Amino acid sequence: MGRGGFRFRANATMVVSRTLQQHYRQEHNCDTIYVPNGGAMAPPRLPQKLVDWGLIPDNYVLFLGRFSPEKNCHLLINAFKNLGTDMKLVLAGGSSHSDSYATSLRRHESDQIRFLSLGLWRQSRRTSLERRRVRTSF
Repeated sequence: MGRGGFRFRANATMVVSRTLQQHYRQEHNCDTIYVPNGGAMAPPRLPQKLVDWGLIPDNYVLFLGRFSPEKNCHLLINAFKNLGTDMKLVLAGGSSHSDSYATSLRRHESDQIRFLSLGLWRQSRRTSLERRRVRTSF
């Protein structure tokens, strides 16, 4: 049938995006029916856990992982302190055979540098916390 043959055989052409709809209109002078994939998106809402932790969406940096020396969390904390920002640094995770290192990190806890224990993080809605972060550090 070749490229563009759809116009001569089909009663209607369905597309799944507005971009495709525009493409067919411009390139093939063909009107299409837009039928989006998927379901309706729920409107975003502020998760209660973020409120409980004093966090604002898009205003915190999230580290999610083990508190161990090879992860260099101490460097992240020092760099964050030097940024001079009103954002918060949230470190969520636990230690793995490095309790003394984790304890040394927790000495930096303040209103701006927050630690969430692994238990609190698991109880929270992980995806809500991750979706609203600015960056995740590894």
